[in-house]
Amino acid sequence: DCLLSRGLGDVYKRQNELWVTNTDKSSVSVYSTHDESLLKEIELVQEPFAIQKQGDNVLILCNGGLLEQKDNPYLFTIDPINYSKTDRLDLSTLSGLPTKLDIDGSSIYVLAKHLYRVEGQSIEIVVNGDAYNYYGMEVTNNNILLNDAKDFVRQGELHRYKLDDINYHDSVTVDVIPGFIFVD
Repeated sequence: DCLLSRGLGDVYKRQNELWVTNTDKSSVSVYSTHDESLLKEIELVQEPFAIQKQGDNVLILCNGGLLEQKDNPYLFTIDPINYSKTDRLDLSTLSGLPTKLDIDGSSIYVLAKHLYRVEGQSIEIVVNGDAYNYYGMEVTNNNILLNDAKDFVRQGELHRYKLDDINYHDSVTVDVIPGFIFVD
């Protein structure tokens, strides 16, 4: 058996639930992993794109509309026990549309044109993306990994920054259009 999201999106497994972002419906569907029944449909804003767990909550990044901007981008905090929205952070001050979300402890990282760190209501640029075309992101083992897709024709690069020394930066050439980063 298989459950698929509608449109580009993300999935998150929590206990006996599968949370699926539906970019074309502006919602997140929560399914039972036992019988695949729909437990809850959580209405959000245009294009929920990424989903992560932080503490006891689920965070959902909505970009507001990739092809047609209909809403401001938001970061929603959802209580997974009663499926209620407990917080909503407006991300319209970001340069570009947010497309990636990752968590490191209490720090939330959002990739738009730049890499931003969100702590509470504070949003700051951690890595300036003006000289790059960052397309993928992973925060792991005290590192921030960013994929630079360049012009989507030439070979891209994987950039590494240290969380404890953001000025440290190295990179390696990778294949064309590096997108997803998997760290085991």
